[in-house]
Order: sequence, then C-alpha cells, then structure tokens
Amino acid sequence: MFDWLKKPDHPMSSVEEARKLLAELPQDDPGKALEEIAGWMGSVKEAEGFKADLRASVLGFLEDSGVPYHDRVLGEYLQAPQLYGAKSQGQLRQMLGFWTEALGAFLASAAEFEPSAEKFNTLSPAFGGVVCRGLHAGSAIAKCLRLAYRPVEDIVWEKLCHLYQLAERAQIASAPFKIWKSEPLPTTPVQELLRALMLHLAAPRSLAPEHTELAFRLGGRVASSFAISDQPSDDLPFCVDLATPGPPVEAAFAGSDLANPRWFGVGTAIARIEELLKHDAADVLPTDRRLGRAFSVWDKVTVLRHLGMYWGSSRPYRRSDRTEADTEVEVLESFSAVRKVMPQTETDEMDQINEVKKETSKLELEQEALDRVPETWTLRNLSHEGIGADIPPRADLWVKVGKICAVKPLSEENWWVGVVRWLDASRRGALRVGIELLSRRPRGLWLKLVGEGQTAAQNWETSSGSFSYDYLYVVLLFPDGARSLDDATMLMDPAGFKADFVTLALMGENSRAVRLGQPLATGDDYVIASCTWL
Repeated sequence: MFDWLKKPDHPMSSVEEARKLLAELPQDDPGKALEEIAGWMGSVKEAEGFKADLRASVLGFLEDSGVPYHDRVLGEYLQAPQLYGAKSQGQLRQMLGFWTEALGAFLASAAEFEPSAEKFNTLSPAFGGVVCRGLHAGSAIAKCLRLAYRPVEDIVWEKLCHLYQLAERAQIASAPFKIWKSEPLPTTPVQELLRALMLHLAAPRSLAPEHTELAFRLGGRVASSFAISDQPSDDLPFCVDLATPGPPVEAAFAGSDLANPRWFGVGTAIARIEELLKHDAADVLPTDRRLGRAFSVWDKVTVLRHLGMYWGSSRPYRRSDRTEADTEVEVLESFSAVRKVMPQTETDEMDQINEVKKETSKLELEQEALDRVPETWTLRNLSHEGIGADIPPRADLWVKVGKICAVKPLSEENWWVGVVRWLDASRRGALRVGIELLSRRPRGLWLKLVGEGQTAAQNWETSSGSFSYDYLYVVLLFPDGARSLDDATMLMDPAGFKADFVTLALMGENSRAVRLGQPLATGDDYVIASCTWL
C-alpha cells in the first residue's frame, strides 16, 4: 500500500540527498571529484527502487554537477597536452570515465521510459531530456578520444544510434529541450547526434587538441543548420547506418546493403561559418593568442576555415600516390630549429645584424649553430606532397598538428621544410605522423626592413640623428619546379611579420627590394607569406 511514496534504498534517493553528498567533494581536486561523480552515476544507474522520472532527475543533477569539474580538467589538459604523458593520460581517463558512465546511465534510464509503440506520444517530458543528455555524452566521448587522436569504438556509435532511434520512434527527434542552465538555447536529439557525426567528418586528426575542442563547440553552435533525411540527396553527401555500429562515411562509399540509413550534410551551416569568419579578423596572426583557456581570434579563424574546408563541397584529398618506405628520417621541430639548419644566403651586413639583434633581443647570433640533436623517426611512406612516419610513444613527445619542422631522410644531404598535418594514435606501439612537405630546397635569407614613403626606415631618426634599421630572418620556400624567386614564399617568425612592408633582401651584391604580402598559412610560431620582388 502506498508504494508510490517509498523512496529508493540508496544514499542518493533524491536530488536533495544527492546535493548533500556532493557538498563533500574535494573542491581543490577536480579530477578526483569527477571520478566520484562518475561512480555515483554508475551506482544510481544500477540501484533498484527508482521511478523513471526520479532516476532521470538524479542522473541529470549528477551530470550538471560534474560538468564544471570536467571543464576544469579539460582546461588543464588543453594547457599542455602530452599524448603519452602520465598527467595528460590520467586527465583523459577521468573525462572519458565521466562521459562513459553518463552515456550508460542515460541509455539505461531511457529504456525505463520506453512504453509500447502506440503510447509513445504520451511519454514523460523527462524522456526527451534523458535522450538528449545521452546523445551529448556519446558525442563528448567521441570528442575526448579525438583529443588524443584515438578512434571512436563501434560500441559508442551503436549507443548513439540506439538513442537516436528511440527519439525517432517517440517522434521527438526534432523536438527542442532546454536541459542545461549554462546553455541559452534548447537542443534536440538530432542536433546532438549530428554534432558527433559532423565532428568525425571534420578530420579531427588534422586539428590540434585545443582546435578539436573548439570544433566541437562550434559544431554545437551551428548544429541546428545541419540537414538529415532518410532519403538520399545530392545535398546530403554523408551517410550513417543506424542499424550497423560504425562511423559515418561519405555517401558514395556507403554501399547498397544498408538496413536503416540516414543521409546527412552540412545544410546551411557553411553560410553561418562564412558569417562568423566575416565577423572575425580575416588575417589575424598567432601572436594574437593569449595565455589561459580563452580561445583567441586566431584560433577561431583557424578552426572555422578548417570546418569550411572539410564540410564544404570540395573536401581535400591526397593528390599523389605514396611509395612505401622503411628507413629513418631526422626531424627538428619549431621555426627556431628550422632556421639553424637552412643553407644561408651570404650578406656583408652580418656585423650590423648582430649588433641590432644584441640590442633588441639580448641574444647574439653566434648561437645559430644547432643546439639540439635531431630526433630519428621511422619513415613509412613518401610522396611529392609529404611523408608518413612512425614515432615510438614517449612521455615528452613534442609533436603537434600545425608544428613547423625540418626533416631529412637518410638518403638526402639537405634539410626539407614541412608542417605536421595529422596524427593517428590508433596503432599500438607507434604514433603515425603525416607531414606536408613545403619545400625540398629552402634557403635562409636576411631582410632589411626599409619601408617606403612615410614608413621608410630613413625617416626613423634616433636621438643621435642616425638612422635605425631592423632585420628579419626568413626562409625562402621554393616549391618543386620553381624557376625563380617569383615562385617562392617566405616562412618567418610572426612577431616580425608586417604585411605590405617593403624590405631589402640581403643577397650580397645582388640585393633586391621585396614587398611582404599577405599571410598564406600560420601556425603557433610561424607565418608563411606571399612576396613580390620589386
């Protein structure tokens, strides 16, 4: 009698009881707090005696309470992610553990609401919230794995597809639900599913960890503009089979034996991305980056351009075949190291350059000799456009998508210049790295910043009445087939780059004026710019 008044035999028998217990969490250890909340979610999921609505409410409260701790762990992870460092791996385990428990709990909770098919229209309002939370947890798992360049297991896709099918059967796939207080807009089950699918198709292996996180957030921001249908269309170039666990694929490769396919695409999100790009500065440099967790304008522009490229109608593809290899390649990272191994164009102004640099940077150029030992990686394949190599996992691994580097196969005498374009940690015992080759015959060069008109250096009189010049070191990148200086671009430190500035290329007796153009590519510590020889 009065069974409906009974409380579950569990310490978190209500949201109020859960709030009391969570008040004891260690505030100064977000990772430990996150682990404890994940444990409570698993406990509430398994406990007997909960009514469906009550279990959903307690689980929702636990997720809401865990997200701030998760965000603190994520912020620490993104500050200095080390793929194989003990600290980073521990943080990743904590985040994955939280979202894995959340996905399992909300999936089980959703099953408690599932009535017979004819009663789906009379479901409790809590059902839609549970489904959205579960789908969001699954997409967060996929994102966390991508932060470490690991594949998303089929079981995650299976649970995501199962939750979405529940939403379709209940006819709430496109119904809005206001779930999280921190989010100003409601979400829908289909938006949460598409967020995970579109992140997979955004080539996250070609993004730095902080940019994968930003792509995930931007995907949520434009998810309402994505499109999905149970019928194929030229405007829906991707496909997922809800009945077969696995990642989405391009529709052209989906096959014909699909049991329950959904075709989807970017919809009108490209227009929204273009609008966001107009809002931000078009030619921002990595010097715009700030310390801390906030994303800079440069980060946002970099990711928006990446999403526009991979979600748009002309997805990048490999243009040439690669030849298998099994030898070694030497590698040096950073622009600072690249400049030290480049063949140097001679100039008779080195004494003046040394003097200026001693005054402006407190560094002498005598240290330009290489001060580190190159790393040795295993070269696996090679093409005109790039190389693939394997690196043994280790805690102090520096490699990062977007890093500029110098590479030299054992068969070569001179160093090449490349940039890390993608990482793949799906193989046991090795990290596969893809490097785009920017130039096989680069050359170092000093530029004298002379300017023109009102910006001419001779107008900058010092207090002593003399003229002051500054100098900029660049690396000329000659592509394959280049015949003259007109074919080269310039690689340089972003701190010294000045768009449309006139300089004098110091090439002995053949010095020439050259105007720096606009940035063509940027990274953490470099800018590649066009140039015009005058």
